[in-house]
Amino acid sequence: FLHTGKGSVNHRCSFTWVDDAFLAEHDVSPWGQMPAWMPAKVNGYAHNERAIAAGLSFRPIAQTIADTAAWVRDERGDKPWRAGMTAAREAELLAVWRKRQG
Repeated sequence: FLHTGKGSVNHRCSFTWVDDAFLAEHDVSPWGQMPAWMPAKVNGYAHNERAIAAGLSFRPIAQTIADTAAWVRDERGDKPWRAGMTAAREAELLAVWRKRQG
């Protein structure tokens, strides 16, 4: 999912993998401050058989990511984007993580 997003939206971005304990220790909220992340201990599974039987269809994730990025960029008007943490908070956490790693 993340690598598809990188290829679809910003191929120059990079990833730093941190563990759930670090994020919890620093009060990072799943799906709020960290979209697309849920701690392993609460990561659930949803059955979709009934939705598929009712006509749910799937499309390539790259298309969904590109369309969502276009919607955020072009169709939100003057509404601010509120997903994720600020760039300053991200930089702060990455500095702490890197310092711990030596």
